[in-house]
Amino acid sequence: MEISVNEILQNYNAKIVKINSSMAEQIKACIEDEVTYRVNLRTTTIINKVSETYDIPIDALTRNIGHIEDHFCRGVLGNKKRCLKNPKSNGYCGFHQSQVPLERPKPKPPTMKVTLPWDEEA
Repeated sequence: MEISVNEILQNYNAKIVKINSSMAEQIKACIEDEVTYRVNLRTTTIINKVSETYDIPIDALTRNIGHIEDHFCRGVLGNKKRCLKNPKSNGYCGFHQSQVPLERPKPKPPTMKVTLPWDEEA
């Protein structure tokens, strides 16, 4: 059984299309990662500037917007700047695990019942 030249070309073209689509996906993923990284760098610059300008602790700022970002540690360096290392699952790098905030217990709802005069049964 002989394969025609057209069949060989069709098989070759199909392989090229597969490779090209795979390469396109890889390029897209690289671009998305780079854009996210640069946005996170800008956000970090803004966080540092807001912290310095308004005298707000940087750890409070990173805690409040930390759920938005996922490329940088939420820890604070000794020079009061944000750490730029890759975070682990809890948002802090291995070096800043001691800065992970402790979970506070949720307040209990009040148990006292207030009766209003118009709610009283006669």
